[in-house]
Amino acid sequence: MTRPETTNPLVLAWLGDALCHEYVRERLVRSTDCKANELQRRSKRYVSAVAQARAFDRLEPELDAEERDVARRARNAHAGHNAKNASVEEYRKSTALEAVFGMLRLVGDEERLTELLEIFCGICEETKR
Repeated sequence: MTRPETTNPLVLAWLGDALCHEYVRERLVRSTDCKANELQRRSKRYVSAVAQARAFDRLEPELDAEERDVARRARNAHAGHNAKNASVEEYRKSTALEAVFGMLRLVGDEERLTELLEIFCGICEETKR
């Protein structure tokens, strides 16, 4: 059994990135009737490092101690590269958020994962209005 507290935080972020992309894609498909290229364009408001960093700033106070610990470890991990269109700080916050998503999947807390993904999407949608 994989234990999140001993799993490399960048691995948790890698998993969380996939979860976030899947959640956003399904949400867009269910809520709009667009062609694939338009769905891809719309998904960028959610899955960019800048948007995720902004959402992390709003979500961080709502995280419990275990989630904050995972976020801190991910934010401080050195990925060896940065996002092309984001600052180092934004990239690290984005990584922190994704790591929390990944950790929640690994521990099987689907209810909390869905709750945070819903809040995340709401934040992204309100900042693009």
